[in-house]
Amino acid sequence: MVACTWVKPETGADAVALRTADEVMGCERVSQTTVSVRDRVAGVQRSASKVQEELDTLARNSAIDVGGNAIVSEERIEEGKQRYGIYRCSS
Repeated sequence: MVACTWVKPETGADAVALRTADEVMGCERVSQTTVSVRDRVAGVQRSASKVQEELDTLARNSAIDVGGNAIVSEERIEEGKQRYGIYRCSS
Protein backbone atom coordinates (compact mmCIF):
# COMPACT_ATOMS: atom_id res chain seq x y z
CA MET A 1 0.00 0.00 0.00
CA VAL A 2 2.90 2.40 0.62
CA ALA A 3 3.74 2.54 -3.11
CA CYS A 4 0.16 3.15 -4.30
CA THR A 5 -0.63 6.15 -6.46
CA TRP A 6 -4.02 7.72 -5.87
CA VAL A 7 -3.61 10.83 -8.01
CA LYS A 8 -4.43 10.53 -11.70
CA PRO A 9 -3.58 13.14 -14.35
CA GLU A 10 -6.48 14.88 -16.05
CA THR A 11 -6.70 15.01 -19.82
CA GLY A 12 -4.09 17.50 -21.02
CA ALA A 13 -1.93 17.37 -17.88
CA ASP A 14 0.93 15.86 -19.85
CA ALA A 15 1.18 19.16 -21.79
CA VAL A 16 1.87 21.14 -18.57
CA ALA A 17 5.63 21.44 -18.06
CA LEU A 18 7.40 21.43 -14.71
CA ARG A 19 9.90 24.29 -15.03
CA THR A 20 12.31 26.29 -12.90
CA ALA A 21 11.79 29.93 -11.94
CA ASP A 22 14.43 30.98 -14.49
CA GLU A 23 12.60 29.14 -17.26
CA VAL A 24 9.37 31.13 -16.75
CA MET A 25 10.90 34.61 -16.61
CA GLY A 26 9.17 35.66 -19.86
CA CYS A 27 5.89 33.92 -19.08
CA GLU A 28 2.63 35.28 -17.66
CA ARG A 29 1.88 34.17 -14.11
CA VAL A 30 -1.80 33.26 -14.09
CA SER A 31 -2.28 31.76 -10.64
CA GLN A 32 -0.86 29.70 -7.84
CA THR A 33 -2.00 26.51 -6.19
CA THR A 34 -1.25 24.68 -2.99
CA VAL A 35 -1.72 20.94 -3.30
CA SER A 36 -1.46 18.16 -0.78
CA VAL A 37 -1.40 14.38 -0.53
CA ARG A 38 -1.00 11.93 2.31
CA ASP A 39 2.68 11.54 3.13
CA ARG A 40 1.96 8.74 5.62
CA VAL A 41 -0.32 5.73 5.32
CA ALA A 42 -1.15 3.73 8.44
CA GLY A 43 1.73 5.46 10.19
CA VAL A 44 4.27 4.51 7.51
CA GLN A 45 6.14 7.27 5.67
CA ARG A 46 5.47 7.12 1.91
CA SER A 47 8.26 7.34 -0.62
CA ALA A 48 9.42 10.96 -1.08
CA SER A 49 9.59 10.48 -4.85
CA LYS A 50 6.01 9.13 -4.97
CA VAL A 51 4.72 12.06 -2.88
CA GLN A 52 6.57 14.51 -5.18
CA GLU A 53 5.16 12.82 -8.29
CA GLU A 54 1.60 13.07 -6.97
CA LEU A 55 2.02 16.72 -5.94
CA ASP A 56 3.36 17.55 -9.41
CA THR A 57 0.38 15.77 -10.98
CA LEU A 58 -2.11 17.69 -8.82
CA ALA A 59 -0.38 20.98 -9.71
CA ARG A 60 -0.54 20.10 -13.42
CA ASN A 61 -4.24 19.32 -13.04
CA SER A 62 -4.75 22.73 -11.36
CA ALA A 63 -2.89 24.47 -14.19
CA ILE A 64 -5.32 23.04 -16.73
CA ASP A 65 -8.24 24.58 -14.82
CA VAL A 66 -6.80 28.12 -15.15
CA GLY A 67 -5.28 27.86 -18.63
CA GLY A 68 -1.67 27.44 -17.58
CA ASN A 69 0.90 25.36 -19.42
CA ALA A 70 3.77 25.45 -16.91
CA ILE A 71 4.20 25.02 -13.17
CA VAL A 72 7.04 25.98 -10.84
CA SER A 73 7.53 24.59 -7.36
CA GLU A 74 7.75 27.56 -4.99
CA GLU A 75 8.54 25.79 -1.73
CA ARG A 76 9.69 22.50 -0.29
CA ILE A 77 7.26 19.76 0.57
CA GLU A 78 6.07 20.00 4.13
CA GLU A 79 3.78 17.34 5.57
CA GLY A 80 2.63 16.33 2.09
CA LYS A 81 1.85 19.89 0.97
CA GLN A 82 3.55 22.13 -1.62
CA ARG A 83 2.86 25.46 -3.36
CA TYR A 84 3.31 25.99 -7.09
CA GLY A 85 3.12 28.99 -9.39
CA ILE A 86 1.09 28.49 -12.56
CA TYR A 87 2.25 30.17 -15.76
CA ARG A 88 1.20 30.59 -19.37
CA CYS A 89 4.24 30.49 -21.62
CA SER A 90 4.37 31.02 -25.37
CA SER A 91 7.06 28.42 -25.88
